[in-house]
Amino acid sequence: MVELIIVSHGNYAIEVINSVEMILGKNNNIKALTLNKEESLESLTDRLDREIKNSDFKEFLVLVDFLGGTPFNATSKLIGKDNIKIISGVNIPMVLKILPVDNRSLKEVAYIAEKEGKEGIINISNLIEKRLNKEKVEGSLNGENI
Repeated sequence: MVELIIVSHGNYAIEVINSVEMILGKNNNIKALTLNKEESLESLTDRLDREIKNSDFKEFLVLVDFLGGTPFNATSKLIGKDNIKIISGVNIPMVLKILPVDNRSLKEVAYIAEKEGKEGIINISNLIEKRLNKEKVEGSLNGENI
């Protein structure tokens, strides 16, 4: 089974997990690693390494808040390991769709995470505007206007 590790600046990782657990309930294969203001890259990297080394899981999907920050730099040292995949841009829709992980492969879980993370970002204003415009057009095509 795959363990999810969310790595972020501040408490973002903890709050993503809290939000997901509010919806889905407690899940034992998800952990948060947070970077505090005073912490160094080396310290976060060491904590991440220990988390993976001491885990009962064999495969890991590491979800990072964004590309290029210290959490990403700490996780980038894991690139190339067969049992670890890393995805940046973690969001709640992404995590909701990949939990529970159950018996899915690491490759499948990583694919779903990336796909659902992207699809979870929607410009609601544009969506509503398009729907309203479509209704106006369809409403104008009645027998009186033809």
